[in-house]
Order: sequence, then structure tokens, then C-alpha cells
Amino acid sequence: MIASILVSLCPVFIFLLFLVIFDSYKLLKLSLLLKIIFLGCIAAVASFYIEYLIEIILHLHVTTLSIYIAPPIEELLKATIVMILFYKKRIGFLVDAAIIGFAVGAGFSFVENSYYLSILNHETIFTWVLRGFGTAVMHGSTTCLMAIISGYIIEKNNCTRIKFFIPGILVAMCFHLSFNLFILPPILMTVLLIIVFSIVIFVIFQQSERGLEKWLDTGFESDISLLKSLQGGRFKESKAGKYLYSLQEVLPKEIVGDMLCFLGLHLELAVRAKALLMLRETGYPVEIDSTIQDKFSEMTYLEKTIGRSGIAALKPLLHFSDKDLWQIYFLKSSHNT
Repeated sequence: MIASILVSLCPVFIFLLFLVIFDSYKLLKLSLLLKIIFLGCIAAVASFYIEYLIEIILHLHVTTLSIYIAPPIEELLKATIVMILFYKKRIGFLVDAAIIGFAVGAGFSFVENSYYLSILNHETIFTWVLRGFGTAVMHGSTTCLMAIISGYIIEKNNCTRIKFFIPGILVAMCFHLSFNLFILPPILMTVLLIIVFSIVIFVIFQQSERGLEKWLDTGFESDISLLKSLQGGRFKESKAGKYLYSLQEVLPKEIVGDMLCFLGLHLELAVRAKALLMLRETGYPVEIDSTIQDKFSEMTYLEKTIGRSGIAALKPLLHFSDKDLWQIYFLKSSHNT
């Protein structure tokens, strides 16, 4: 019984641990990962009751339900967690998306395999090996794949929309369905799943790390340049300054002044966040300035004063991509720890 528990529940968390270890920047906090795993557990419980109701209402055979109905329901529930995190700007890079997606699947598989352990008492250890290395890793892999595809599309379009999640969700559903149909023998399917998943993750980690380094280099330089012109009194002559001061024709001068202050704070925090990331990647110890919280409070106040129209007018200067908004959240969460 102990061996069955270990091989059915542990492999997926060992895979997750490896993903966290191989992440060079380690931007995801343990507390967030634990919450995500817990949300994956809740998704598994929700799917159980939804599938049970469908079975009763439609009088479906349990085999039909598990093969054809379960995949879309389960993948949609797991994907919802990932979607919420994208909308809340908790995911900055593809490697973060991959780890978060797999964590959701790990929580889901933990509940599912725990349930089967409680009702199946006479299965061989081989069954639990397949569930632990096959089904559990499949749950993590499908949600991981959905998160990666969605993150790639969102990054390319520089915004988050519901339609951008559809391709990833469909791929996850198809992958899950093909796994349930046993197109290949179970043991071969399990081995193939682990090999393919490992290759995909390796490629994603490499691409994400290069993309992060490129974003840090180019973004850091542009933010520093704009911040220097703002602090050095040369901002009014720059293109950005001419654009901002031209807004005085349509907005009160007081609002434009607040927008200027907001721009300076945003740039300063963005530069600090990128510098913090660079230091963490090189292994240097980092300390967060105690004045950071005051700057966030001031930004929040200015954002309310400026209003939506003012923030919208600032977007061309602040490069409000999801990744740029994420860096502000990253710095704030680092300060809170």
C-alpha cells in the first residue's frame, strides 16, 4: 500500500520540483506554487461533481464519460486557474507559465489518484506506476502545454484576451483525449509522454531564458534613457516630453503634472525590478529599499487622481505590456517578503 501511494502520488511532484530547480531566475515564490497546487486540487473536486451530475442526467456509461466527456471538462477547469493568473499579471514569462501549468495539473492529479487509491484495493503496483508516471504527468503536461501556448500568443499580441486561450485549451483537450483512447499501449504511451514532455520543457526553458535576457537588456536601456532625461531636465525636448506636454491642450495642467510624476515613479520601479532580476540571476544577494512601499502608495494615489483617460494617454510612454506590468507586481511581492 505504501509503495502504491508513493508511485501514484510522488512522480508528478518530483517533476515539478525539477522544473523549479532548473528555472534560473526562480521568480515564482513557494507560497504561490502551494496556492496553485491547492487550486488544482479544488478543480479536481469540482470536476468529480460535474462529471457525476452529467453521468446521472445523461445516463452515460462510466467508460464513455471518462474517455470522451472528462477531458474537456477537466482541461477547462484547470485552464481557468491559469487564465485567472494571466489576467492578474502573475505570469511574466513562458517558463513561469510552464511551471504554473504543471503545478495546477499536479494538484489535480493528487486528488484524482488519492480518490482511486481509496476505492481500488486490489490493483497491482503496475497500475499505480501507470497512474503516477502516466496519468498524473499527463494532467501536468496538458495544462503546462496550454499555459505555454497561451503565454506565447499573449506575448506576441501584447495583451490578454479570452480568445488567446482557446488554442491552448483545444490542444490540451486533444492531448488528454488521445491519452484516454489508448492509441498506444499504456506503458509505451507513458514513456513517450515523459520523453516528449521533457524535450518540450527543455526547449521552452532555453527560449524563455534567452527572451528574458533580451527583454532585460533592451528594456533596461530604454527605461534608463527615459528616466535620465526626466531627471536631468531634458525631458521636455524629447519626443516623449513633447507628447506629454501636448496633452495640456486637452487635460488640466495639474493632471499633466501628476502624469509626469507617475511616469517618473513607474520608470524608477521598472528599472529597480529589472536590476533585481539581473542580480538574482547572477546569484548576488538583494535587498529591497524600505522606501519602495511609499512609492507604490504614491503611484496608487496618482493613478486615482489621473483617472483612466490619463493612464490611457500614458500607455505609449510606459509600454504597458503584460510583461511590464508583471515586473511592477514582482518588485512589490519581493518587497512584501
